[in-house]
Formats: sequence, C-alpha cells, structure tokens
Amino acid sequence: MLAAADVLGLDADGALVAEVRSGLNATLDEFE
Repeated sequence: MLAAADVLGLDADGALVAEVRSGLNATLDEFE
C-alpha cells in the first residue's frame, strides 16, 4: 500500500499521522 508508506513518511507530524491512520483504518474496515 503506497498510501500507507507515504503516511509513515510523515512521522515528523505525529498528530497528522495518527489522524490519517485512523481514517485509513476506518476505510479499510469498510472493505473487509
């Protein structure tokens, strides 16, 4: 997942990473 790799590259802004990961996890749950 390239998008996930890009998100992991934003570690400098932990808050943004956490927010994006939360949204990504919610999106993935919809496809399971």
